[in-house]
Amino acid sequence: MLGKLTSDETDTRAVSPVIGVILLVGITVVLGTVLGLLVLDMGQGQMSDAEEPLSADEPEDTDFRFPHDTEDGTTEVTYRDGPDLDAERVYVAVDGQTHEWREHGTIEAGDSVEVPHNGDSGEILVVWEHLDDQKTLASDDY
Repeated sequence: MLGKLTSDETDTRAVSPVIGVILLVGITVVLGTVLGLLVLDMGQGQMSDAEEPLSADEPEDTDFRFPHDTEDGTTEVTYRDGPDLDAERVYVAVDGQTHEWREHGTIEAGDSVEVPHNGDSGEILVVWEHLDDQKTLASDDY
């Protein structure tokens, strides 16, 4: 009778530690997987709209205004409406001379740049460029 009591007691005690070990290993694997995915995915796709890089695609539906000041020989080119533009890709050409809009940043609706001209007559172009591609966004005669 003593042998039978000991054998039942051993069988019952052996099951609990095995289940505990399996549960601990399972929980550890699941937590490790979740943490690994979080760490490896961290920072990807986290940019807000303001930080989103500007497209290299040609901008469409842009609107510029060109009020001329004939007395001092300048024109203030104003970006009235359209998508934000990468300032490094936009320049203003006046009679063959180019003027940067600005060196860095974005050009948003309401931004403007003043460019000199010879005061007589000529053409002002707002040009967008990417690699070897150029597109005239707007032009005006003065």
